[in-house]
Parts: sequence; C-alpha cells; structure tokens
Amino acid sequence: AHLLCATPTGDLAVPQRSRIALCPFAASSNGSTQARASLNRQDQRDAALRVAPASALPTDSLPAQARAFMDKFGLRQPLVLAPMMGASTPQLVAAVQRAGGLGFYGGGIVRREDGLEKALAETWCAMERSGPFFGFGVDLMVPSGFFRDRRLWTPAQQAASEEARKRHQLMLEELDRRCSGTCAGSKARSLLKIAGQSASAELPTDVADSALDPGDGEAQDAQLAQLNAIFEAQIDLLIEQRIPVVSFHFGWPESHQVARLKSEGVFLIGKATSVREAKYLIERGADCVVAQGSEAGGHTGKFLDDEATPSALQLTREIVAALPGIPVISAGGIMDGSDVADALRAGASAAMLGTAFLTTQECQMAKAHREALLVSAAEDTSTKLTRVFTGKPARTLVISRYTTQVMGDLETQLPNCFNGMPLGRVLQKAAAAAGEQEVMYMWAGANWAKSRRRGTTCLSAEALVRRLEAELASAFPGHSPSSTSRSVQQGEFQQLVSARL
Repeated sequence: AHLLCATPTGDLAVPQRSRIALCPFAASSNGSTQARASLNRQDQRDAALRVAPASALPTDSLPAQARAFMDKFGLRQPLVLAPMMGASTPQLVAAVQRAGGLGFYGGGIVRREDGLEKALAETWCAMERSGPFFGFGVDLMVPSGFFRDRRLWTPAQQAASEEARKRHQLMLEELDRRCSGTCAGSKARSLLKIAGQSASAELPTDVADSALDPGDGEAQDAQLAQLNAIFEAQIDLLIEQRIPVVSFHFGWPESHQVARLKSEGVFLIGKATSVREAKYLIERGADCVVAQGSEAGGHTGKFLDDEATPSALQLTREIVAALPGIPVISAGGIMDGSDVADALRAGASAAMLGTAFLTTQECQMAKAHREALLVSAAEDTSTKLTRVFTGKPARTLVISRYTTQVMGDLETQLPNCFNGMPLGRVLQKAAAAAGEQEVMYMWAGANWAKSRRRGTTCLSAEALVRRLEAELASAFPGHSPSSTSRSVQQGEFQQLVSARL
C-alpha cells in the first residue's frame, strides 16, 4: 500500500517495477521506514546511477568550475531552481530535474504534518529515471534568523509593530466590504476570522498566539523553542526522505544539526549577501554558497550584515575571490541564458533562477501575481525591498499602493523579523483571493520584465529550461555538442548517493 503512486488520471494504482523506482523514498507517515526497506535495492541504485542523455549544451566550452558542478551532480546545464516557499510545487521541481537542472523545493517553515512530507513524497514520485539527476534539494528557514524576542525590541519597534497590526486589520475589513456578496468576499471574510485568531500569520498559528504580548517572557521563550522543535523535525524528515541537498535561508543551523546532516552525506548550501556571511557559512560546514545579490526577488537571506547588498555579479566575484575552490551559485536578477553566462564568467559554478520560473505552468501562483508579471504594459514598474508585508526585507513589484501610501512611514521602524509583522500573510491571502493587486505583495526580482510566455499561454518549466540551455550554448560558441552520452555514474555526487543507498 505504501508504494501506491497516482496515475496521470489521478487514480491510484500499483506501479510497475520501473515505476517504483520513480518514488524510492515516498511513503506514508506511519510506514516510511518499512516502505523504503521494501524497495528493491538494485532499483534504487539504478535510479541514482544511470546514463544521462546527451546535452544540447557544448559543455567543453563552459568555464571549468561550471563543468565541475555539473559533473558533481550529473546535470546537463549549470542551472538551479530557486526554492520559493509557497510558489514551488513538486511538479515544478521535477520538471527542472527532468530537463537537466537542479530543482529545489521551498520547505521554509512548513511542518511535515502541514504538507511538507506529502510534498516531498509527491516530488519523488514526479521525477523520472530517464532524467540526468535523480534527486532534488530542499530549503529551510533558520528560526533564529526570522524570529526576534519582543523583549529585545525598542519601544519604537513595538509601537510600529502594533500600528502595522491595526492597519492590516483595517485593510482586511476594507477588503471584506469591497468584495461583499462575491466568492472572493467570502474568502476574505473567512481569512478575517482567522486574523482574529492568530497574532502572526507568518508563523504556525499555535506558535503565534503570544506574539502580541511583549511582557510575557515565558511565552517568548516558548515560541522560539517551538520553532526550533519544528526546525529539528524538518531535518528529521529530510534525513528520512533521503534528500541529498539541503540549503538554508536566514543563517545557518546549529553545529549538531550540521553534523547530523553531514553524517548522512547531505550536501549543504548556505546563502550569503556578503563576503563576511559567505566566510561564516563555510567555516561552519557549508559545502557551497549562494551569492544572493541585491536584484533577487522575495526575502533576502541577510543574517549578519546591515549594509547594502552588492549586485549579484559583483557579489559573486567577491566571494569567488575570497573563497577559492568553493563552489558559488550566483542568484539575483538572472532571467535568461545571457544572464547565466555572465554569472559563469564572474566565477559562479551555477546560476540560480527564481522569478524566471514564477510564470511557468507548474508554478503555484495567485492569478493576479502571474498577470502582473506578464503584462507588457507594466514593464516600467519597478521593484523595491520592503519589510511592510512580512517583517523581513523582501523584493516586490511596486504595484501595491499599500506599500508606499499606507505602510511606507513604518518601513524603517519595524523590527526585522516575521513576528514583527502580525497578519501579513493573512492579508496577502485575502488580497489574492479578491484579486487586489494594489494590496498584495508580489515577489519579483529586479529583472522581472524578462518574464516569458508563449503566445497567450505560459511556458512549461521544461520548455523554459530548454530555452535557457539554447541561449547559454549560443553564449559559449566554438564547440559542438558531444555525440556521446555522459554517464552520471562518473559524477562524484552520484557515487556518494549510491553508497548511501
């Protein structure tokens, strides 16, 4: 029963022998160990070590560090899907894997029982043995980087947080009135009810109940302890599910957590917005660093420095120079093959793309957000970093009047943490349900206007990767594609996966 996989029609059926290998670690929460043990070990090795199709990319012409990264992971191109919590789906991650890139699922702060375990199992099942790399990465948010004890806030920060809560509440009531009598209005009203039950929708509901009580020290301690317990349980799940690559946002885990993952052979990636942060991560066990430049959409991973973040290319060059021999993934504003080529020439081993995939068919997006990214008439719209939605700095499209006209005066006063912005995600869900672009946050990188479509429809993720591959090939001319397949078994990382299996 644990080996049942969904058919294309949505029905459940006992898979063929070859189908079982598509889902080697997926299992129900009450029988994951037995399910994994029941799988044929040769099927697992065959899944991890197999011959990859020939790449359309002339890999010999790529910089040496990019070829090394591709060989390590058995990739067809040096492309990494950014982990986008709330937007990434199992189908999106698997599509990038099938096309020859490295896919990441945004686990964020989602608990296993709230959908993370199910999403990881579905991702394993959606992958194909014929792809070049049978595996994917998961990104987690480090609690110490997004939660700040209210006892440490200044009086001004406490006042700004309380004022932000009141304004969010008023806007939720306004959405309720504006959408009265519609389906969207019903959704907004249900979310308004949720808003009265939870102090901070950026956190799990039962963790957030004390977020508005600055004087209750025990409650603050309990909140952080519960967030750390959730984080520990996430790590347990990733080890159970045999996730081969794990990255972290908003800092770095504790040493014992790093040791656990390392003992399982997991490849660890940290995100840095400065050379100082990159060195901090490597000194504490990171195998690779993401250089997250100022153009990156969504939440910045900044956790040590307050100064302005350099551009992605400048930051990549600085980290590569400061940490020779360490693979660096460039991120921020990368939308096409030319951008990828620039990142590789700056010394990056691979390029990470997020906004480019937001408009793909497999991405989970609010309709209003997707439309905003694809409407050519809005190409002069800028982006900005703001913390008025979630409490943490994040880059969004400046379509929202709410960002500037309603909340702008609080921007510099708010504490830098999720629990400093009560009701942020509740308001987002209500605004998305009502289709109110002027109230929504719409994460996007600085070069979002390069978002693509095919005619009147969105591209599939695989089609986008193929385009990126072709564009990258044209940026590194002089070599023809290899006529022979490149064996994934030659990859160092695949040998590691085989040993673990």
